[in-house]
Amino acid sequence: MRSSVDRPAISTGPALMIPAGYPRDLPSALLRAARDFGGAGVVEIGPDGRETKLDFPTLLELAARILAGLRANGVRPGDPAVVHVTEPVGFFASFWACTLGGIRPLLMAPSPGGDRTEEGRERLRKVTDLLGWTVLVGRPSDLPNDLGLPVLDPDALAGHEPVSEFHRPAADDVAVLMMSSGTSTGTPKIVQLTHRGLVEFAAGTPAMLPVRPGQTTLNWLPLDRSGAFLLYHLLPVFTGCTNIHVNTRWVLDNPLRWLDLMDQHRVNHSWSPNFGYRLATQAIAGEPDRHWDLSALRSLVSGGEQITVPVMSEFLRLTNRFGVVPETFVAAWGMTETVTGITFARPGLTPNVHRVRIPPTGTVEWVDQRPSTGKVAVARPGKPRAEAPGVLSLVSVGAPAPGTTVRIVAPNGAVLPEGRIGQLQVASARVTPGYLGNLEADRAAFPVGNWAARKWLATGDQGFITGGQVVITGRDSERIIMSGNLYYAHDIEAVASSVVGAEHGLVAACGVADPEIGTDRLVVFYALTPESIPGMDQAIRSLMQGRLGLQAEVVGVPRRDFPTTPGGKILRPLLRQRWLDGTLTTTATPSVEPAGANSHSGPAGEGPHATTSDTLVSVDEESGERTTELPVVRLAWKQSLQQSIPT
Repeated sequence: MRSSVDRPAISTGPALMIPAGYPRDLPSALLRAARDFGGAGVVEIGPDGRETKLDFPTLLELAARILAGLRANGVRPGDPAVVHVTEPVGFFASFWACTLGGIRPLLMAPSPGGDRTEEGRERLRKVTDLLGWTVLVGRPSDLPNDLGLPVLDPDALAGHEPVSEFHRPAADDVAVLMMSSGTSTGTPKIVQLTHRGLVEFAAGTPAMLPVRPGQTTLNWLPLDRSGAFLLYHLLPVFTGCTNIHVNTRWVLDNPLRWLDLMDQHRVNHSWSPNFGYRLATQAIAGEPDRHWDLSALRSLVSGGEQITVPVMSEFLRLTNRFGVVPETFVAAWGMTETVTGITFARPGLTPNVHRVRIPPTGTVEWVDQRPSTGKVAVARPGKPRAEAPGVLSLVSVGAPAPGTTVRIVAPNGAVLPEGRIGQLQVASARVTPGYLGNLEADRAAFPVGNWAARKWLATGDQGFITGGQVVITGRDSERIIMSGNLYYAHDIEAVASSVVGAEHGLVAACGVADPEIGTDRLVVFYALTPESIPGMDQAIRSLMQGRLGLQAEVVGVPRRDFPTTPGGKILRPLLRQRWLDGTLTTTATPSVEPAGANSHSGPAGEGPHATTSDTLVSVDEESGERTTELPVVRLAWKQSLQQSIPT
């Protein structure tokens, strides 16, 4: 029997079983939902808390009316249409109208500041330049009038008599266009998703997530996010679930509204990135006398950003008295290009926590691995404890969905053994066939080699596989290299956020290449809020030096200017660019010395063409206050990483 050292880091999900009579395309899915699940539908909760419900038969009729209006305006099968509608009912009806007519909808939620601003106009211009001729389905008051494209109000379109003849797509036809999760700024990447991929997603996901007919789901994230739209609207249409969609800002203004709604509607499934659970935890702790009945919950998915053990542990602890059992928690991983979640962990947090370290000296205990190999080691239960120096708690995001294979590869494309950190790649019929009009992005996403041209999607995430389970360690774009040492931005941010006055989720770490010193310069940004205290810049600098041995430039940014997505994700590239442009400056600029001689350095490891080593320094927030350092030997990555960090 092979040890985990010898097993290749490849994991394959079960065979996909699509039952007889199951919809084979999106129009068939909505027609079946209206016929077989007529009591279910869409519930919209607006920015004032008002509810609007549309059952599936009514949604179908409204979509058929809007399709009639689109056809009357000359929109034909194969044409693109930008769906830019604020409220969920209009958004979904416009989407389904396009789908029923063979029109390719591009889903775009309006910008937080509106799309009549210069920034909003530029975002739309970049998208429409890629699409070519298109129509904009949305409110004229929400859209700029100088793009030279037709703006079609969905309310006016819905005034037509409904059509009854619908498009019959082929399996590999493009069904929907979505913005890549990595293009909040810069040149957009438009992801093409096919009917085949979406059907396989809908048919396979219930094997990993217990979504069943007659249940209720709830989403409060923006509808152009793949998790929000695909997992909590499209899947419920295929499955026959009522899906509730809540205005994002309304929940962010008071995170306890999330719990209120899950109690009120007896919600079975909901989700959030890690930051949402943190906000809810803080809000619950602030009102200890409140009570909710959350016993109807069957799953709470965490995905979309790095999952931290302290946040989820505290959330599950505080909500246990409300009926949330530990097995409700499900860690998941996916991206727009994979039709959202494509790996799902076993239920619960504790069974999926891996306390790992790679010692530079080989002095710690390893499981089935030699300490000199430089591979990730999973500690035996109790050995070592997470609070021991050099140990990091990582959460497995699970095994691949039916019909999917994942693997971990080195920069040269060679498959690594289990337990070795590398690039995560995915192969599945669900994966996008490519980006619209962007060959450069296609080449980067589908590396061409002797093994499989355009078969394996390079996800941009780093991780390892152990026992068939995927563990994500970070994202390529979150890596910061200083003097040969590799750091992940989210780990540095966790340390900086422990400063009194710093607001969690509003601290960003970026690396900026400095040719004079031949390494990255660390810049830490934090949002200036009413809770900010004098001397925070120096406090963060001191913490960076004391905890991590790093010198940092620290920048306070007014809260209104701190860039985040509508869902709360920090736009690090935008902060970095503003700093490079000189529009953001430090109050004092310390010199940045090479850190190659600090205590985090480790010996070189062995691996394919390994000629150098890097050290990954990471942080464990086991207590929510305490942090530790994780030295990790990086094999054959230095040159590749330095070339991939944007400058």
